[in-house]
Amino acid sequence: IICANSSPLCGLPYDELERMFSQFGENCDFAVQSQRSYSFVIFQTVAIAHLAYQELHGQIPSELNSNALPFYIAFVESGNYCCILS
Repeated sequence: IICANSSPLCGLPYDELERMFSQFGENCDFAVQSQRSYSFVIFQTVAIAHLAYQELHGQIPSELNSNALPFYIAFVESGNYCCILS
């Protein structure tokens, strides 16, 4: 998935991002660039990604400050995120 408003640029440290998404599956991977406002989270299954979407899309995680923007999550197909990062 791609998750907007979820990077160090938005005030979310990598370890906090990892903690928030790992609750849905400990074997998830991340692609995060410090100068971008989005992150990619790669889950083992679509079902786990869908669960993360249901729980976090449109939400402002309580760990973030009151000025934080909500997470906006969308699905991407495997491999497509490489083109966006470059």
